[in-house]
Amino acid sequence: MVAAPLLSSAFPSPSVLPSPPSLPMLGGFSTFFLIWLITNDVLFTSAHALYHEIPWLYKFAHKEHHTWKAPHVWMSHAMTITEMNINGLAVMAWPLFHSLWLGRTTPLWSVWVVQLVSQLIGCIEHSGYDWFYPLVIVDPSWFNGYLFSTTRHHDDHHKHFQGNYGGYFACWDWILGTNIEEGQSSYKNRKKKK
Repeated sequence: MVAAPLLSSAFPSPSVLPSPPSLPMLGGFSTFFLIWLITNDVLFTSAHALYHEIPWLYKFAHKEHHTWKAPHVWMSHAMTITEMNINGLAVMAWPLFHSLWLGRTTPLWSVWVVQLVSQLIGCIEHSGYDWFYPLVIVDPSWFNGYLFSTTRHHDDHHKHFQGNYGGYFACWDWILGTNIEEGQSSYKNRKKKK
């Protein structure tokens, strides 16, 4: 009920079917999408880390998501209404800011694209399969835990419950010091050894 008025005011629907996006529009969308990807992931990672680091918040908002230690695709949607709303705010923060604060016209199709990508990546990270590895030209081990969050990166999070909080980018875990290293069960074990 809250989102519908915001969506209708922020992303007005054309009275007729829109024409396919032109190349300049796609260039603008590429910038929009890149900023969305980073903004959404910073907000998601921050909330996700807070869920795990604050015990009462974990029980209240995130415990349901960790019902199973071995993730599966549909588990990406196993969440409380609180977590769903916070994740939704993270996904929609940049599109709403872009439209309402900056006063730019944000085509509704671009909102659909970011929603679709968000859902797709969430399902892939919980699938148990490394879907993106065939698409990667460089050594895939570089991606696992350094730049991009992969299925293995997120599986370790579900296996150990501590660390690897990043959504799309694993680099946030390196920056925050919450990455789980090979053979470790928590980033906290590494801190104790130092």
